[in-house]
Amino acid sequence: MVATLRSGNRLVLVAPTGSGKTTQVPQMLLDGGHAKDKRIVVLQPRRVAARTVAARVAWERGCKPGEEVGYQIRFDDRTSLGTRVCYVTEGILLRWLQDDGTLADVGVVLFDEFHERNLLSDVAQALVKQLQQTRRPDLRMAVMSATLEAEPVAEYLGGIPSTPSTTRPTENGRAGSEPGPPGACPILISEGQSFPVDVRFLDRKDERPVTEQAADAVERIVNAGEPGDILVFMPGMAEINSTLGALRAARLKTCRPKTRTWPFYRTRCEKSWWRRTWRKRR
Repeated sequence: MVATLRSGNRLVLVAPTGSGKTTQVPQMLLDGGHAKDKRIVVLQPRRVAARTVAARVAWERGCKPGEEVGYQIRFDDRTSLGTRVCYVTEGILLRWLQDDGTLADVGVVLFDEFHERNLLSDVAQALVKQLQQTRRPDLRMAVMSATLEAEPVAEYLGGIPSTPSTTRPTENGRAGSEPGPPGACPILISEGQSFPVDVRFLDRKDERPVTEQAADAVERIVNAGEPGDILVFMPGMAEINSTLGALRAARLKTCRPKTRTWPFYRTRCEKSWWRRTWRKRR
């Protein structure tokens, strides 16, 4: 992707969920010098995603939101003069285009999760394309998604290469690709990488509340000394808190006293996540 955007200014990327489109691609482009002294703007369809992803990438870069990495959504601007990667919603980008028709301080625009397209994202993409064709040929744009039908988008952006580029592992650990012809909008398809999953079922039907069963499962994993963290998925806030209560009451005290438990749900995910990760970093 870095090489493709170095030789052209448009790209369609199709990569599976968890491949790093949202968090790693902006950093690769920033480190590759694509933005030069300008910003890399990443469009997110949801405000909560813009905030939490910006916090994650800021943590990876060793800064706080609003420094090298920031976000701007309605009524919440966490950016500064030093911000190089900025996560925004479509409405914010459209407002920028109205205020400054050239996006003078933007070097790259990434349309993330484009399969969730709506009127605002379509208008924003059309305006950025028009800006490239008229006043900003140096402006780069990439459309990214896990489930996007790439061909119509690439056709709209400049034509489809004869063979879509594909990425796959190589001997040196990097992805190889086949570039498309000049003037076309390359389609880069990441095949992803799968990992083995160990699925374990209960031996018999358990009539106890699911929160009690989840607490037992966590207890077994901790007592077995298996490394890593544990994610327990529950249907709602009440079940999350009930499971935490069961764990904190007595179970983990008899296993590993240093084991820590945290609730993680939408209404408090950003504050809770940022407190944990920043404390670990310090």
